[in-house]
Amino acid sequence: MTFDDAQSDIEGVGSIGAGATDIQAQLAAAATPLEYQATLETKFASYDNYCSLFHYILNSEGPVDLEVPNVCTHLAPLMADL
Repeated sequence: MTFDDAQSDIEGVGSIGAGATDIQAQLAAAATPLEYQATLETKFASYDNYCSLFHYILNSEGPVDLEVPNVCTHLAPLMADL
């Protein structure tokens, strides 16, 4: 590493005030709604699925055996293509 490389790295780092502006921009972007919105039919179907799940859990005689899907095994074929 030469002195010129180190100097360019230092110049790339902003001051604390500049970081606050960046954080404000990130917060504003996070608060902006996504362009993709699920259809009303999809939202109702999701709500019904959650209601069914909680009804099953709350009205069971005892502990409920649930098999939670393993996300890693579902993503493995997709990751192999990369």
